[in-house]
Amino acid sequence: MLDNLDSLPKKTGWVKGYEYWGMGKKKNLNIYLASEQEVKQMEEPSIEGDVDISLRLKKFNFVDIPEIKFRDKITYYELEDDFVYKTSFSDRPKLIGVATERKPVSYHHLFVQIMEFYETFVNYAVFLLNVLVINYYERIFKTEKGFLLMFIPPLFYAITFIVCRIILPFF
Repeated sequence: MLDNLDSLPKKTGWVKGYEYWGMGKKKNLNIYLASEQEVKQMEEPSIEGDVDISLRLKKFNFVDIPEIKFRDKITYYELEDDFVYKTSFSDRPKLIGVATERKPVSYHHLFVQIMEFYETFVNYAVFLLNVLVINYYERIFKTEKGFLLMFIPPLFYAITFIVCRIILPFF
């Protein structure tokens, strides 16, 4: 996906308003965009209308939300992968690499954001695998369910967490 990043359309927008919300370290950001002429004519930021870009942090996140100000020119990519849209519960476009021109986004930052979309699917796949193993345990292993069966889901989740959150961001 990073090799094909140059083929993705790089979109730009002008910030007419923004709002940070959330508690503690888990801050989220809503960005309202307008054309360059509209923003230059405005005297104060405005958060009227629908949110154009909504950035939300997960509980464990290695990427910070960018610092956005009124009248900033921001750039971002829209992820155009059918697999991501088919496995998502939301119809909103998947945006990555939201940054200002003052502080552009790095390839590491983009890689982590792309992995978050695929990691979400991996968690659902592991959950489904756990359900299947628990339901068909006796048939597969030809034994009765034992006490150790309850450790299978945390083991799968721990392996998935280690691979997706700790090992992959370093490559």
